[in-house]
Amino acid sequence: IDIRINGHFEDFYKAVQNDKTVKFIRSKVAFISEGENNNPILNGVDTEGSHRYSNDYDLVVLAIGMEPSVNQVDFPVEIIRNEEGFIERDEKNGAIFAAGYSSDTLDISHAVQSATASALRAIQIIKQHTSAVQAPSSARIQNIKRHIMVVGGGITGMTAAIEAAHTGYQVTLIEKSNALGGTAAKLCKRTPIHTPYISPEHTDIDALVKMLENDNTVTIYLNSVISSYGGTPGHFDINISSDSNTRTISCGSIIQATGQTEYDANQLTEFNYADDPDIITQLEMETLAKEANGSVIKRPSDGKEVKNVVFIQCAGQRSNKKGHLPYCSGHCCNTSIKQAMYFKDNAEQTATGSSIDLQTTILFTDLRTPGVSGESFYHSGLSKGITFRKAIVS
Repeated sequence: IDIRINGHFEDFYKAVQNDKTVKFIRSKVAFISEGENNNPILNGVDTEGSHRYSNDYDLVVLAIGMEPSVNQVDFPVEIIRNEEGFIERDEKNGAIFAAGYSSDTLDISHAVQSATASALRAIQIIKQHTSAVQAPSSARIQNIKRHIMVVGGGITGMTAAIEAAHTGYQVTLIEKSNALGGTAAKLCKRTPIHTPYISPEHTDIDALVKMLENDNTVTIYLNSVISSYGGTPGHFDINISSDSNTRTISCGSIIQATGQTEYDANQLTEFNYADDPDIITQLEMETLAKEANGSVIKRPSDGKEVKNVVFIQCAGQRSNKKGHLPYCSGHCCNTSIKQAMYFKDNAEQTATGSSIDLQTTILFTDLRTPGVSGESFYHSGLSKGITFRKAIVS
């Protein structure tokens, strides 16, 4: 519906607009049906041309957004949250600090910045409580724990743990699954964080994991959750349960970095997601790109090469409908541009034909790619022949 690209991304947007191989379609998608050849057919309204359309695609990707995982975690600590479920920056939360998607709708680069800020706040609260303890109560001073607990082993939690460890603090990192990395580990690549911001980049998750595993000031517990909690800022006692074992860890502050959970696309019946294997989510698109490994991307239904793909923005989000997310998830526009580039870049690297022959269309209500990096990335997408079309699929 609207394209929002702030800062340095403006130049990127203009460059893509001038590329004749890229299309931006401003429209509303009413529903998705199945065509005679079993391809998904988008039926909607072009909001700029004021006409209806029915377009045939090989693959449909729904930008369904994310929810804060803290809402789905049985965390035995009372945390102040806002009406959308994000942890508030509230003094009542004491020495518990939200990082990454636990605090707001953030993409990876901003989640990493949030992790650093949360680590610094966690350190600061310990220092404040240490300085508040007056001599000669040396025993009380020793009771203040120079130890930070990070809950969540995704890219935000790992970054917070590394930042805290680099300042000389002991860190305990707990992760409920059997591996570190979180959502970022499921990605084929990430949106760019380095200049000139024109192509997807490697996630560097493996390097972060190795850095943590080699740091003797960081203790990692996998397959673990917090089962109980007690104490006050400066000295918490946390019980960590792992399988049948429970251990108690004392720490001075806590960083909540439980990340994000993909919205349940099965609730979007108008998009026929549950019945058509070629209608997928953005995370499922990452799996297809990983499986392609730089070669042509194939659709799930019959393994045929995808030659025409459409991305539907704001699917089930920025909506007041029951069960939908009322907010923008923050990353979806740049993610769709990145994934459209998967198709374009892979086509150029194979012998199957030019990327010009591969149609990639992004249907958007508002295109939000803020900052210099987002703007540059958007323009790079235009230069590669990505079609942007203002539309609403409802």
